[in-house]
Amino acid sequence: MSVASTDSIRKHIVRERWNTPILKHVNKVFRNKYLYCGLPAADALDIKLWREMIRRVIAFEIEDENDSKNPRKDIIKLKTNLALLNIPHTVYCGFFENTILQELDNDGQPYTQNNELVTLYNLDFCNSISGKIETKDGSRQLRFAAIRTLLQIQEEICSPTGQMYFIILLTIRDELHKTVMNNFISHEEKSADMVTFLRDIPLPEDKGYGMVSGGMYLKAYIFHTIRSYCRARNIKTYFLPPVKYIGRSERSNMVHYTIFCRSDKIEQDLPLEIQTTNIYMRTKSWRALDDNLIIEPSGEWEDHSPVRTPIEVAESFFRTK
Repeated sequence: MSVASTDSIRKHIVRERWNTPILKHVNKVFRNKYLYCGLPAADALDIKLWREMIRRVIAFEIEDENDSKNPRKDIIKLKTNLALLNIPHTVYCGFFENTILQELDNDGQPYTQNNELVTLYNLDFCNSISGKIETKDGSRQLRFAAIRTLLQIQEEICSPTGQMYFIILLTIRDELHKTVMNNFISHEEKSADMVTFLRDIPLPEDKGYGMVSGGMYLKAYIFHTIRSYCRARNIKTYFLPPVKYIGRSERSNMVHYTIFCRSDKIEQDLPLEIQTTNIYMRTKSWRALDDNLIIEPSGEWEDHSPVRTPIEVAESFFRTK
């Protein structure tokens, strides 16, 4: 989870030219600073950039198993950086997934949101969304189980007021475990549009070590899975186009998702389905270069130009009465 393994010039472009304008706009609309929950890495570069918009931080960091003399150096560094920013914070020691699912970190510190809604999740993983972590039961894929739990917590906190909004920033490698992809393809609980779309596109490239390239299948998997989890909690979603970039290594193909989430239990002024599978899947992705953000050239499957900018989408989706 060290920033040295994940940060890059292109990631800075995503953070500064994609995330920051969106977060500033939503912050201005609601006039309320974010409760941030995520994996900022020891240098906390995103929190430093957005510090004027953040009122509290919930962060996760792991020990460095390769440094026997100082395994907690990243945890200490993260706490120091957050203290210097003078932002109230809680740092949990251990894997994000284990801490959320067990409601306890490796130090015995209980996970809590103090009955407050998280309004900004930054789930910045350095590997696949289907990546495994070590548990007492062996190596397991637990990321989506943790995300489901976070949504459940959000819904429970939301219940007294009936309203909530939040943003999920999700960064992962553009690849997927082959078994996960096969399960997704064979799973029956998909929309007719998604079934048709997956049937018509070619299978992704087998990378030879149990993984396949992500591409359109990963885009479909993320859209279908997270939207399904949110729908189960009566949370409406809007997925912005993915932003792709090359990480520190030229073989590190990364993809960044921005997901708007909103729930209005008292007054349902937005339909639950406001973004169709077909439109989203055929919306062109963006790409972060060393000094710019561009819309990727039209391909055979991503052929719809964005109709609205991210700010215009936010204005509509998060509109207040």
